[in-house]
Amino acid sequence: MQSFLWRWALNALPLWLATYLFDGLKFSGLGSLLVAALLFGLANAVIRPVLILLTLPLTVVTLGLFILVINALLLMLVAAVVPGFTLGGFWTAFWGRDFHRHRQLRHQPPDRAAGEVRRCRRFPDRGPESQRIIPGCPGQ
Repeated sequence: MQSFLWRWALNALPLWLATYLFDGLKFSGLGSLLVAALLFGLANAVIRPVLILLTLPLTVVTLGLFILVINALLLMLVAAVVPGFTLGGFWTAFWGRDFHRHRQLRHQPPDRAAGEVRRCRRFPDRGPESQRIIPGCPGQ
């Protein structure tokens, strides 16, 4: 649950900061910001992969630049669904989403921020190095 709340906050913070940088991006209050962050996270998790798969030929032809358009369209979709979230147009969504993505990558949850990959499996038959205890792994 703590990881979910952390990610929700990290999704909401760049949206809130983007309102100060882009005139066309506005929230009527904290509630609309939090709902927009939640729906934006869901749209990125569910709708975005489907859109990328459907537009794969166009994405390949444009060398991946069409993904930026997909991201902007997702932000416009969230703005259309959430009451109190207004968006000035496509270019505001385009640059707002780009800003959001860069801020979000910069502030990953603590275990992913350092690029650390934890492997929790131990192989007793591979020598003493594979038997070490890794901090943070469940069951150790």
